[in-house]
Amino acid sequence: METVKIDKLTYVFKGSGCYVLECDKDAIEVSIKAKVNGETVCGIYESAFKDCKELKSVIFEDADSIDYLLSGISFSIGEYAFRNCSSLKKIEIPEYVSSICWGAFMECESLEEVDVSGFDTSTLKYADSIFNGCSSM
Repeated sequence: METVKIDKLTYVFKGSGCYVLECDKDAIEVSIKAKVNGETVCGIYESAFKDCKELKSVIFEDADSIDYLLSGISFSIGEYAFRNCSSLKKIEIPEYVSSICWGAFMECESLEEVDVSGFDTSTLKYADSIFNGCSSM
């Protein structure tokens, strides 16, 4: 599989899309791109940010939600994607995210605020486990 590294993030190309594969463990702030090399970013792999203990900020680069809708692309945040990111305090889930998997933010003990104003929370299958161990919420 082809990969490309941009700043602290490694993206992998799979099929007709691109995914966040991993993040450098020393990252403090990252911006998830909407497109990489012309391919739409379709999600965050399982454990991609796991144990990024210094990570304080994750920004989803502006993407047009209608592009996701019209193209049939769904954006997923994988299992344990942000597990044990103990310095992460706030994250905004963009409206084009279609699913958040089990344990995605597990053990993010400093996480105080999750903005899901644009996200359809009725699609959550494992709502009780997504934030398990987030003691600041």
